[in-house]
Amino acid sequence: MKPHLAARNGARPRSIRVACAILGLILLFAPAGVPVSTATAAASPAGRFFEATGKTLAPEFTAFYDRYGGVAVFGYPIDEAHQEGGYLVQYCERERLEYHPENAGTPYEVLLGRLGGDLTVGRAGGAFAPVSAVPVAADGPAYIPQTQHRLGGPFLAYWQAHGGVTLFGYPISEEFVEDGLRQQWFERARFEYHPELPPAFRVTLGLLGSEMLAERARGTGQVTVSLDAPRTRHLELGLAQGGESRDSHFFSNVVPLIAELHVPLIRLDNIYTFYDVVHRDAAGGLAYDWRRLDTVVDDIRAMGAEPLLCLSYTPPALSPDGTPIQPPRNLSEWQTLVRATVTHFNVDRKLGIRYWEIWNEPDQWDFWRGSWPGYLDLYDASRQAIRAVDPQARVGGPARQTFDAGAFNWFLGHQQQVGPGGGVEFLSWHAYGLPAPTVLDQIGTARNVLARYPGFTPELAITEFNVLTGGDGDTSSEHRSDSSAGAAYVLAMLDAWDRAGLDRAFLFEVKDGYNAAGSYWGRWGITTYDGRTKPIYHALRAYQALGTQLLPVQVSGAGLGALAAAPGGHPHLLVWNNSYNALQTRITLPPAWSAREYAVTLFDAGHNNPQASNDDQVRPFGRRSGHDLAFTLAPGAVMMLDGQ
Repeated sequence: MKPHLAARNGARPRSIRVACAILGLILLFAPAGVPVSTATAAASPAGRFFEATGKTLAPEFTAFYDRYGGVAVFGYPIDEAHQEGGYLVQYCERERLEYHPENAGTPYEVLLGRLGGDLTVGRAGGAFAPVSAVPVAADGPAYIPQTQHRLGGPFLAYWQAHGGVTLFGYPISEEFVEDGLRQQWFERARFEYHPELPPAFRVTLGLLGSEMLAERARGTGQVTVSLDAPRTRHLELGLAQGGESRDSHFFSNVVPLIAELHVPLIRLDNIYTFYDVVHRDAAGGLAYDWRRLDTVVDDIRAMGAEPLLCLSYTPPALSPDGTPIQPPRNLSEWQTLVRATVTHFNVDRKLGIRYWEIWNEPDQWDFWRGSWPGYLDLYDASRQAIRAVDPQARVGGPARQTFDAGAFNWFLGHQQQVGPGGGVEFLSWHAYGLPAPTVLDQIGTARNVLARYPGFTPELAITEFNVLTGGDGDTSSEHRSDSSAGAAYVLAMLDAWDRAGLDRAFLFEVKDGYNAAGSYWGRWGITTYDGRTKPIYHALRAYQALGTQLLPVQVSGAGLGALAAAPGGHPHLLVWNNSYNALQTRITLPPAWSAREYAVTLFDAGHNNPQASNDDQVRPFGRRSGHDLAFTLAPGAVMMLDGQ
């Protein structure tokens, strides 16, 4: 659904009460083909039922409805006639009909509601700013002094031919293009120009009746940006990849895209099971082939990131049964493999890889068939091997799928007992689809556990996160990872976790695996197998572009969130609705920002939705004055505003 402008809830119908004043204006702008007699909208004995919507047009409105164009102009009735603000009213798709008994016997017994004015409350800049009277050519637009706007071209022709000021009121904006649509607002209508339609239907009224009813079902939101002292963003965003393909060139078609995100770390697991790193030589010893893993690591570095290598899983050469989830049959050989890995990258290739994570989700039977004490032994052996080669390396774990304070306490207590050879430089776990308060509690609990071990000061890292699991074929629930709703969730989590002091969060994952069903199949990537982008990708790009100095933002409205910054002196805002309800949202900027114009980009079900269109080209919503930032954000919408 196209987002429309914030409306005032419960706005009363308005009428033109001074008939003689209006009559003079009608004669001035007499519409061609529409009589201006004193004939009233005579009521038929019964209303008219419309099967298309199941609603009956009240008898008070049928004559007026027919006289001014019926369905073609007003659309179908979409509710039953009812009392509103002291008048009998009925909503059609494009307008609200109002019955005014005080005007009985005049052409104004039935009027259109002032929906154009009501739905544009707060719009004062841009196309809605009054313009000065200027001389116009005979074939140029007319200047309307009553509202200080111009009216010309096909919109003027339609206005004159279909009721003029009597029906639509005066223009309250200039003609402009927004969301790719040429349009102009009037007191009682919005004219839209659709070049794809036949000539007789190219000017069409916007669906203001439907939009007003939808507005009233929505909540409200407010975003207020301040230029007070900025806060520093502490959280560092990373990405993760967990398999999907054994092709060592898997990343090649998304390297430039990911480079634009400027993430410092990309986590890679399955390094021993996907890239044929180790095998047995003729004598039964361990032999290594780093070429395929090198290719993947080099692509990560080409993205401008440093690899975080997750040492997983057991390669066939070390597995007791050939499967990757059994503990290595010989811990000494595993230690030899780990030492060889660090030597290859940090001694032979001199890459200086700093972060090494031991295993992936050892609390899951599908990923670790050993015991918890067995994992602790694996961690110790791995850390000793890493630090023997690179004393500056940062080693961490346990990369649990679920947060467990007891397991962390056991893990840290064990490392303390190990003595100088033990330690943990980052404490890690995963979080999928969890609400922000749950993870905030986890972060606080982790801090409390760490307080018991003053010798350890590890970073706190969520090394995998994304939207809720549970989709078909190991995809995200409702394929939300492909949608703007997934992007809104990710932004909400990053903002909340940063405020709570989380050090690192790694979004899983960089890229989808292949699926015969098509590009967008609900898998976890921020890009598709064939290199297309998703709304989450663009949300992360905007998040990173804000930088680390974030301006104070006050937000009200359930699920509404916002971040603001001015890198290089250019204002940027990132706004999202992480809820299941639409929000009428007003954005208030500091005076220094309000005078600017803003390029607006919107992601929701109807805008930049590659999941539905299979087209990942990002199309702008339009441009707005800083005085004119009122929007209705659909559930799961993400909006970017860039000051010009």
